[in-house]
Amino acid sequence: MERPSGDEVMVRGFTRYIEQVAQELGIPEGKWAARDDGAWEAYVGIPELELYPGREVALVWTPDEGWALAVETGSGEDMILAGYLGSTRVPPPSAVRAFMDRLRHDGGALRTTPARGTREDALRAVADYGGVAGGVAAVE
Repeated sequence: MERPSGDEVMVRGFTRYIEQVAQELGIPEGKWAARDDGAWEAYVGIPELELYPGREVALVWTPDEGWALAVETGSGEDMILAGYLGSTRVPPPSAVRAFMDRLRHDGGALRTTPARGTREDALRAVADYGGVAGGVAAVE
């Protein structure tokens, strides 16, 4: 069996990670997207959140900032980041669900700064979801 290339592992791992987060949140296909074209960005649409009634809400992910809560402004402009999930850029999907559960029940607490770590560390962590021990040798 041929070992997948680093790019294949990266794409598969990234997509699986975002898919697992969406599944943990009960978000169906078509309501989430993962850009694996080098930007490594993800969008997971969230059903209405009482904190922001009548506004579109989503979780967005980048390797530079980790997960952030994005909220529609109401003026037709791009969504704004209301805050960040926590101190790690690639938390387990269950931790993302717990974060959203807290936001739904008591407003939770949003961090005002992105998670610590490097872009490369975040990309290695999502590559690990690609199913090959050790992830990838190098990330760009």
